[in-house]
Amino acid sequence: MLPILTLAALAAYEISTKWAVRVEMMQMQPAADAVGRLSRFVHELQRERGMSSAFLSSKGTQMRAELDQQRQLTDGERAHAVAALDGLRRSGALAEAAQASEQALAQLDRRRGDIDAQAVTPAVAVGSLTEIVGRLTSLISGISVLSDDDEISKAIIAYGNLTEGKERAGLERAVVAGGLAAGRFEQAAYARAMGLAAAQDSYFGAFRATASARARAAFDAAMTGPAIDGVVAMRKVVEQGGVSGDFKGLTSKAWFDAATLRIDLLKQVEDALAAELSALMAGKQAAATASLAAVGVMLLLALVLSLAIVVALARSITRPINVLADTMTRLAKGDVGTAIDAVDRRDEVGLMARAVQVFKENMIHGAELAARDADAMSQRAEKAKRVGELTDRFSGDIAAVIDSVIAASTQLESTAAVMNRTASRTCGEASSVAQATEAASSNMQTMAAATDQLSSSVAGIGGQVTQSADIAQKAVAEGQRTNETVQGLSSMAERIGDVVRLISDIAGQTNLLALNATIEAARAGDAGRGFAVVAGEVKLLAEQTAKATGEIRAQISGMQEVSTEAVRAIRGITTTIGELNEIASSIANAVEEQGAATREMARNVQHAAKGTDEISQNIQQVTAAANESGVTASQVLGASAELLRQSESMRRHVDAFIRGIKAA
Repeated sequence: MLPILTLAALAAYEISTKWAVRVEMMQMQPAADAVGRLSRFVHELQRERGMSSAFLSSKGTQMRAELDQQRQLTDGERAHAVAALDGLRRSGALAEAAQASEQALAQLDRRRGDIDAQAVTPAVAVGSLTEIVGRLTSLISGISVLSDDDEISKAIIAYGNLTEGKERAGLERAVVAGGLAAGRFEQAAYARAMGLAAAQDSYFGAFRATASARARAAFDAAMTGPAIDGVVAMRKVVEQGGVSGDFKGLTSKAWFDAATLRIDLLKQVEDALAAELSALMAGKQAAATASLAAVGVMLLLALVLSLAIVVALARSITRPINVLADTMTRLAKGDVGTAIDAVDRRDEVGLMARAVQVFKENMIHGAELAARDADAMSQRAEKAKRVGELTDRFSGDIAAVIDSVIAASTQLESTAAVMNRTASRTCGEASSVAQATEAASSNMQTMAAATDQLSSSVAGIGGQVTQSADIAQKAVAEGQRTNETVQGLSSMAERIGDVVRLISDIAGQTNLLALNATIEAARAGDAGRGFAVVAGEVKLLAEQTAKATGEIRAQISGMQEVSTEAVRAIRGITTTIGELNEIASSIANAVEEQGAATREMARNVQHAAKGTDEISQNIQQVTAAANESGVTASQVLGASAELLRQSESMRRHVDAFIRGIKAA
């Protein structure tokens, strides 16, 4: 079945693919028809745009009649273009672009009115008509999104590039015609004309890159010949004299006619490409339809063939299996004389038949074994009778032994329980004593520690008091030395006072001498003027010296008073430190006596603590022995209980054994 399902899946996929291609081509065909109608309208509108440019550039003196005739041709294709846009707007994928093109096309009549009234410049008129053309050419290029087929997409892209190049040719025709009609080119118009020629080459190059070989051949044929050469020559004239107005006799109408002939040749290539695109779509649709039919026929044949194979296989397998089922039913009823068919086959049916044959042989062998087992059963019955008698005797003997063991186990369990309770009480009492002893030991240890700490504190206090006494003795000695130093300082201050008094006396005498000298200099007149100046300076120095010695005398008097007070204070400090030294010595003696008493008390407490520790250790040994006795009693109790359980278990097993022997 798997190959059939795979074939069906592949066929379904192929049918789906071909059907999608067929539907796509059917949907693309109206779009291809719309391309042709839109292209014809664009071609006529491009021609009208060129004539409008020439008309406006000549101030209405040229192309009036030709423009009216061209508008009639444009309107003739306009209705077809509107119908094509309406169909594309309802297609879905290009609805937005088609609606925008319809809105732009609706402005055509208003733009024509502005041109007739010459209310716009040639550039504005060309731009407004170019907007309509641009909308339509963009819509034509956008039709490529409707197809997933690479060949059709490339053909539509090539068609769009050709249309865009042709549009640039139409713009070139309009711009150059306007410049020639005006007699000279504005700089912007001249640059645009040159740029449009280059843009055509770009679009035509893109067209050649995507078009088919036949389309490229048609394009090359159309772009070769006198008409093309004439346009090239006119381009050179415009290029050389466009800005200056030297056109060498080239008129706007001559250029327009030559450019129109070239554009008409491009239109022929465009029409041929549109026909090729339509034929390509029709061919794709026909190929998809034919392939769809072929795949359908192949699928039908494959299904018929598969059905025939299934029927043949069913017939070759079903009948032998039914025969085997009937044979197995008879064997299940005990008919071992039934013959097994298809044993010699080399397929799955033969394998099943051989398995049934083994089943039959096993049934026959089982019947033979049942007959032999009947004799053995009688022999085993006699043997079982003898075993029963021996079992009865064994049961009575073993029951008496087990009863004795159970009685002994019960007595042992009672004794072990009493011993366990006694050990537990002993352990509990020992634990109580141990706890009390441990508490006493702990208290003694605490007291010993406190006594040691007190002894250490007393020793520390004694050391501190001794050190204080030493320091006090040192302070007394230092106070005495300080007193002696201050007394020496007071004596030196008295001697300095004597010196100061001597200096003061000398300054007074010097001042007196200076006064006498001043008087003598005054008597001498001008001759003694210099001496008078010196005498004045000496007098001034004597006065300053007297003043300084007075201040020094005052400072020394103050220092002597301070020294006297310091001597009295140091004497008081020395006396106080002496008294402190005596008190510290008394404290040191008392602390030493307290330390001796404390150390004695610490030795007694430590001795008592050691005794308590020994009692605690003995109690712990008693507790350990009691615990060990309790554990032993518990073990004996457990062992006796286990022996009792094992005895009961042994009785049950023996009873079960006896019953089993008897039952066997």
